[in-house]
Amino acid sequence: MFVEYDKYLNDLQMDKSPHTIRSYTGILSRFFNHHNISDISGIKKFSEDQASKYQEYLLNNIGGKNKNTITVTVNNHIRVLKVFFNWLKEKHCIKKNTFDGLKYLREKNKKIPIYLSIEERDSMINACQSLRDKAMLGIMFFQGLRREEVVGLKISDINNGDIIIIGKGGKIDVQKLSPYVETLIYNYLETRGDNNIYLFVARHGFGHDNGDFTGITAETVRQRIKYIAKKAGFNEKRIEEISAHTTRRTCACQLALAGENTFTIQAHLRHSSITITEKYIKPAMKDLSKKAVLAIPVPKE
Repeated sequence: MFVEYDKYLNDLQMDKSPHTIRSYTGILSRFFNHHNISDISGIKKFSEDQASKYQEYLLNNIGGKNKNTITVTVNNHIRVLKVFFNWLKEKHCIKKNTFDGLKYLREKNKKIPIYLSIEERDSMINACQSLRDKAMLGIMFFQGLRREEVVGLKISDINNGDIIIIGKGGKIDVQKLSPYVETLIYNYLETRGDNNIYLFVARHGFGHDNGDFTGITAETVRQRIKYIAKKAGFNEKRIEEISAHTTRRTCACQLALAGENTFTIQAHLRHSSITITEKYIKPAMKDLSKKAVLAIPVPKE
């Protein structure tokens, strides 16, 4: 690829996960190949009409039977391209973002991010059938870790009431552990009986009874969240809504409902921008509004 693109990828590595970077590179590579773009001059020549035609091309060529799923995928491609072109514009590589005026396709039944109530959170934790799952959920709900960060945790990262987190772009943060979560972790470690360096492990190979312990994967985390939600008695619709990232959003929203300010929540979740934090706690705003109305003093008789 070209120099500007390589620099952009370097910037991405500062605050994006490996999964996100793979997604971005796949989308951009498809765009470059379709338009035979190999240097910045190809970007400079790219027109608004071409942007519109590329959106139409994606709509007709992205596989899948569900029209709304295709629409969501096309919008994701356009979103990534807008971000890339904006970066080029900010770096003075191009004069304007030709994707700026392109409207996203209308998505039906767009999912609104949800968070769990305290009761729902607790029912999931109590539904865990293993100390490993309970400690894992505790870290996700109380510490707000991403699932990739949970997978990468090592036993040595738990030390003297702190947890060391390797975040996006390899950034290292030290966070105070909730005493409740610390107890869950040590209860789990006392029963593990192996010396694998990773905090959360599972048996692989030769069946679950006699295989070697290895670190869990991000897919394991995703599956366990769904399984535990089912065990907690959630209905099918609620289970479908819940993902591993719901635990992180729940952490943010519950902190907001507890009265913590946005900057404190930003620091706890290690967001690079306060704007990101505001998006995370948005689902809790309606509940905060209800509490605010009830807190207004009424006239005295």
